[in-house]
Order: sequence, then structure tokens, then C-alpha cells
Amino acid sequence: MRNFLVYVVAILLANHSAIALQPQDTCTNDAMIVMDASGSMSQLFKGGNSKIEAARLAAHEVVPISSQHRRLGLLTLGPGRKEQCSNVDMVVPVQLNASKSILSVIDNIKTDGGTPLSTALEKAAEALDYEHKKATIVVLTDGDDTCGRDTCKTAKDLKARSSDLTIHVIGLEGGFDELKNASCIADETGGVFVDTTTYQGLKDALNIMLVCPSIS
Repeated sequence: MRNFLVYVVAILLANHSAIALQPQDTCTNDAMIVMDASGSMSQLFKGGNSKIEAARLAAHEVVPISSQHRRLGLLTLGPGRKEQCSNVDMVVPVQLNASKSILSVIDNIKTDGGTPLSTALEKAAEALDYEHKKATIVVLTDGDDTCGRDTCKTAKDLKARSSDLTIHVIGLEGGFDELKNASCIADETGGVFVDTTTYQGLKDALNIMLVCPSIS
């Protein structure tokens, strides 16, 4: 069934179709957005915007809808004053009606640093109390962990300890080598991986993963 969903998602995104999903009361699990704000996210995305700007625009379209129906939080990785592999910040703890707080932070992100993705996944899962509650993490990234850790193993370990953890991953115009472990994160946790090269594809993927009903 999951392979069928991945296939449907790929076809829809390839055709840039608008994916209309109506929120439903059955989708109540907390969700954490993990936003890659590393230096490479300043690179240009198709359409003329940087990757971080495309993510920012997509968030403005999707987060206000999603936050009406589930508790959301935001964790960023990359920029900061610490050694670059320690720069993981829980900037908006999971909360109701989180849209304003999340968008305010995203609007002011200054990209910098590396990609401590494994550490970010662990902190996001812990913030969701993943060992006791159903939880969803949605990752936006353009590459794999640059801090020497195996994100695939991290995801597998988190899933083994979790009550019911699903991690979806949106890859932003990354090559196979940069995103092969990112796709494994989704595979190991029953999530969906989408590698998109367009803003429309990014927005549609974020909509599927955050707006109820989710496909986790």
C-alpha cells in the first residue's frame, strides 16, 4: 500500500497537480517541521528563488491550514553561534495555533552552517515524546548529514524505540548522493520521500505531509 501511495505522489508532483486534501478530525497527532537552514539552502531553486525562500513561501501556504487542525512545532538546523554540528534549535515547541510563531521564525532565517540532520531528528522526536505518543516529523532538506552520522541508522533506531513515529522527507533539488540517506529516513519509518525541483512540487508535498488526512 505504501509503495502505491509513493507512486501516486510521484505522479501528482511530476505533473504539478494541485493536491486538494481536506482536513479531518482523525488527524490529531503532533507534528514537527524540521527545516534545513544550512548554507547550501541559499542556493537558487528553479523559478529564481533560493531554496530557503521557496520553503518559506510554501510554509506560508500550508502551515496556516495545518495549524488549525493539529499541534505543530518548528526545529531548525544549520545557523547559530555554536560549532556547526551543534546548531540545532527548537525554535517553536509543539503547540496549538502555531502558525504565526512558525512563520515569523521562518521569515527571519539566515542560512548558514552545516547539516546536523541526525541530531535534529533525535531532538524533534524527543520534543514529540515519541516513545509514548504517535508523532510525525516533516523534514525539508537539500542534503544529508554533514556531521559524520548515519541518518538512515538514526531513523531506524528512533523507529524501534517509538510508539508510532513517522518521518516524511522533502528533498530540495539534491542529487542522488546528497539525498540517498534522506530517502532512507522515510523508508525506515513508514514515511514518504519526495525529491522535488519546483516550488509547486514542494508546496504540494508539504500539503500532503502536514494537512490532514496525512499519508503516514
